[in-house]
Amino acid sequence: MTTWKPAFPEHKPFKCCAAWHLRKSGLYLAVYDFIGGLTAGGTNPYFSSIKRCAAFFDADYETTRRVFANLTKMGWLRYDRDGRKYWYVPHDYWEQEHPGKCSERALLSWQVDVDPFVGHLYAAAAGKFMVRQNFLIGMRKFTTDVRFLELFKTEVAAAQAKKARGEWGETAPKHCFWRVYKFLKEEARLAEINKQ
Repeated sequence: MTTWKPAFPEHKPFKCCAAWHLRKSGLYLAVYDFIGGLTAGGTNPYFSSIKRCAAFFDADYETTRRVFANLTKMGWLRYDRDGRKYWYVPHDYWEQEHPGKCSERALLSWQVDVDPFVGHLYAAAAGKFMVRQNFLIGMRKFTTDVRFLELFKTEVAAAQAKKARGEWGETAPKHCFWRVYKFLKEEARLAEINKQ
């Protein structure tokens, strides 16, 4: 029995977030995340004090005050001088105000952001499958995404059951994809013949 396994594609699936920007300072990230949780992601203001936040993290008051000041200066917090409250700024809003500062990720043709249906197929196959765009163009000529995905999930589940019994032949997600593809293509061909 061969031990060769196909190499699955390498990718950068992570979207930029505040953690990426604040990754070099644990206390900055901790304070930002803590305030985000307390304020329901910026829906409410942070009404407590810097002193209480410093005590919570067992940090020096002056250090924590500087963290608040720098988070405000960097745009992650907004300070309302009239109400004397801090407001949490979610990453999406921060990104709009600071274009070009976020981590860019290379999107490949099989990633969810390019075609949502590809993302559904990828998820159904537990990340062990990629499909080319031209296959989807051909598939969409004779069936819908919903019908294909439904049958694909069924086929993947059947393949997993087959593997559990110790039968490994043609159980890879790509085999499941092509079985569904051929079945639906033949079904569409027969339906066309019956119309005539």
